[in-house]
Amino acid sequence: MRELIEMPNANKMQMYLAVFKVNLKESLAYEVDIIFPIILVMLSVLVQIFVWSLVYSFSSSSSLNGVTLTALIAYFLILAPLQIIFSHWDIVNRMSSGIREGGIAKLLIRPISYITQTFLEVMPRHAIFFIFAFLPVTILVLMLGHFIVPIQTVFLFSIQLIAGYLTINLIAFLIGCLSVYWTNIYGISGGVDWIFYLLGGALIPISFLPQQIAGFLMLTPFPMVYYLPVATLLGIIPFNNAVQTTLLEILWIAVLIVMAKKVWSRSVKVMNLVGV
Repeated sequence: MRELIEMPNANKMQMYLAVFKVNLKESLAYEVDIIFPIILVMLSVLVQIFVWSLVYSFSSSSSLNGVTLTALIAYFLILAPLQIIFSHWDIVNRMSSGIREGGIAKLLIRPISYITQTFLEVMPRHAIFFIFAFLPVTILVLMLGHFIVPIQTVFLFSIQLIAGYLTINLIAFLIGCLSVYWTNIYGISGGVDWIFYLLGGALIPISFLPQQIAGFLMLTPFPMVYYLPVATLLGIIPFNNAVQTTLLEILWIAVLIVMAKKVWSRSVKVMNLVGV
């Protein structure tokens, strides 16, 4: 997709920065929208930690599937803010309301591409969560858990975070395009959300599943959003295996970009036909 892969010139960069700043100020103006999701996710994670602590207490071994209780607690704590950052609802909501209410018409004629605008509108909120929730929690968990993370693992982890963010938002963009055909796509969006939660390692680490099921899931994009980066950081996944899975994720991103290009092209044609 040209909008997704072209290198912006200086003028476009200024427009991109302006859109980002406006939405950053808007996001910072509503503290409740930042604090409330963190509280909800952390409460959910505390319940998960309590349940798994009981499971480990009844186990005769100090680790399950090679994962200690300390590593598992760290896994869920780091995963908590990541679930907010990697939420696909922001893009879906913006696209759905814009198409349904007709506001997308004004965005399509602007000198900046609609796809780029959509991504820049949701990025500030995610950046706030990343800086004020994810980074402090991750650093604190690694320090308190006495985890020693090699520099190459940190580098790979950073790549996986970017790849995971692109993956979930490209899927969100595809879901948002469905608003052209259906007036209510929130059922589909909610279903996708649960699929990523259940099959992406947010409920239970993929390594805890039967080997054949885990092997199959690692070929899909679901674990690459949540499980892969956190498991790589904590050493749950061997480094070489993590590199291979990351390369597969990059391939998935390329596939999703092609799909997004085709679906968006058709969606624009449909909107033109119906006069949106």
